[in-house]
Amino acid sequence: MSSNSSDRESGRHSTRRRVRWAALFLGVPLAVLGGVHAVSWAAAQLKTWNDGDTLTAADLNGNFAALAAAQAPAQILQAFNTATVGTAADLRWMIQHGAAGAACAAASPASDSIDGHVVLPKPNGVTCAAACAANTAGTYTNCRTSIAIGSILPTQATSYTDVVSQNYNYGCGDSQSAYDETMGKGLTTSYTAYCCCYH
Repeated sequence: MSSNSSDRESGRHSTRRRVRWAALFLGVPLAVLGGVHAVSWAAAQLKTWNDGDTLTAADLNGNFAALAAAQAPAQILQAFNTATVGTAADLRWMIQHGAAGAACAAASPASDSIDGHVVLPKPNGVTCAAACAANTAGTYTNCRTSIAIGSILPTQATSYTDVVSQNYNYGCGDSQSAYDETMGKGLTTSYTAYCCCYH
């Protein structure tokens, strides 16, 4: 083999190595950014390196496998059904809040408030009339009603007879001692109550 062809061959190997390392250094951050929630779930399974540690294919492939598993539909559904996604978010409470907001909006007539509406967790043993007056810094002091959201179906409905959620409209004067979100009540059993307040 001539010196020129040897140099070309060496150059091709060097280029391939650079491309592989570039892909590695670009791919790892992108994978981590794209799967930020997955990293939270898989953190206990991920290999971490310290200065001077050897980077092996087995460790790297293991990390990618853990990230892929964390993003699998079954794992996402499991995280959702247990009311947690990593340690930063709680989709089930978010859904409760969205349902309460929609219910309060549905209970309100059009153009009934110049400043819109807010939804507050209903305090245990306190009426929503009192809660709206006391807990909105003097802005949304009027009560529209008290809505209780409960038993939200966490999976897709498969029949027209499936009940996907339940709710009650208790009115502003109900002071029942139950369903207080700040006390952790109602996410997986019974109901969670909210106050619909307006200006």
